[in-house]
Amino acid sequence: MSSPTRSYSEQFAAHASGERSPAQGSSEHSAVFSDRRLLAQAGVALVLAVEILGVRSLAFAVGAYLSIGTTATMFAGGLVRWVVEASTKGAKDEGEASPGALYSSGLIAAGGVFGLLGIVIALLQDPEISTRVPQWLTSLLRLPWRPDLFAFGPKLLGPLATSNLFGLIMFLLLAASLFYFARKKLS
Repeated sequence: MSSPTRSYSEQFAAHASGERSPAQGSSEHSAVFSDRRLLAQAGVALVLAVEILGVRSLAFAVGAYLSIGTTATMFAGGLVRWVVEASTKGAKDEGEASPGALYSSGLIAAGGVFGLLGIVIALLQDPEISTRVPQWLTSLLRLPWRPDLFAFGPKLLGPLATSNLFGLIMFLLLAASLFYFARKKLS
C-alpha cells in the first residue's frame, strides 16, 4: 500500500519496484509525476552542475539512462581504447577515421542488423501471427514457425550455448580483436 505522506524518493523507489498506487488517478501519483516544471528545473540544474564539473553532458546523459549491461560494454570499449593509446604512445589518433573507430562502427552496425533479424524471426514465430497477416502470406511462409527452428546454439554447442562463462570468453575475444584492429594503421 502507498501512503501520501511518503517522501518523493520513497515514492519513486516504490514505483520503480513495481508497486502500484491504489488508484491510477490518486493524488500521490499526480503529485510525483505531473509536476513537469519541477522535473525540468531539476534536469537543467543537473546539466549545469555536470557542465561546471567539466563532464560532457551528452556522455553523462547516455550513462544515466542506459542499463549497467549496456554501459559496461561501452566502458570495456573505452578501456580497450585506453590500452591502445597507451601502447602506441608515438602514434597520433586519427579521430573518427581511426581503425578502432571504424571497426567498432562495423560491430555496432552488425549488431543492429542481427538485432532486427532476430525481431523478424521472433515475429514469424509468434503463435498469433496468422490472425494478423493475410492468409496467403501465412500459407506461403507456413506461419507460425517452430520456436526451435533457428535455435542453432543449443543444437551445435549444447549447454555451452547458455553458459555465462562462454559468453564472457567470447566478449573477451571480441575485445582482443578490437585491440588488434585498433592498433593497425589505415592503408
